[in-house]
Amino acid sequence: MVTTPATRMVTRTGKDSANSLRNTTGRLKVSELGQRLIERVRHHAVENPDFVYQPANEDDEYLPGVCSYIRDGKPSCLVGHALWDCGVIDDTLGEDLNTWTDIRSLDLRMNLAVDAEEIQWLSDVQDAQDIKIPWGTAVKRADDE
Repeated sequence: MVTTPATRMVTRTGKDSANSLRNTTGRLKVSELGQRLIERVRHHAVENPDFVYQPANEDDEYLPGVCSYIRDGKPSCLVGHALWDCGVIDDTLGEDLNTWTDIRSLDLRMNLAVDAEEIQWLSDVQDAQDIKIPWGTAVKRADDE
């Protein structure tokens, strides 16, 4: 298994298997990483509620307007900032991680062990941001979903 910042974090938190995500009733538990990601998204949205993300690739004929997690070696989109803050991504991953993957794909690719409701909330924020909704409003919309 290739060790990435995400797998190191998952291993460190002990959430590296599906069984560790279930409580005694078999229902999924809220994940530690998922809650930290959501907290960091909220933090950045509070700091920059009116910020409207501008994708670097708006003129791309295949993926116009899709966000980038990393741009110029730094976190770029709202979810990218949260992933960076939590140590899931960093500048060593490069920009190949970008544009063609949403948070659901990234979760599958990196085995983040984040529960489905958390992924849905993060995806709702990401989708809103991608259509140029300010970060504060994107979080509010995800909360209202």
